[in-house]
Amino acid sequence: MDTSNPIRIVLLFFALAAAAGAMVFMVFLELLPESCESASRSSVGLLVSLTLGAMILFQRFL
Repeated sequence: MDTSNPIRIVLLFFALAAAAGAMVFMVFLELLPESCESASRSSVGLLVSLTLGAMILFQRFL
């Protein structure tokens, strides 16, 4: 990666943040309501909570 231009790095960070935000938006808008239709709300909530906890642990310790 070319680190000689700091503006490119800042733009890359903002572009990646926008892409991550779009993915999170799609999960909450499309996938969670569909999963609540096919499974119980408590099992979907438990799975989302466990996944979020695992993501936070991986980010913190890896």
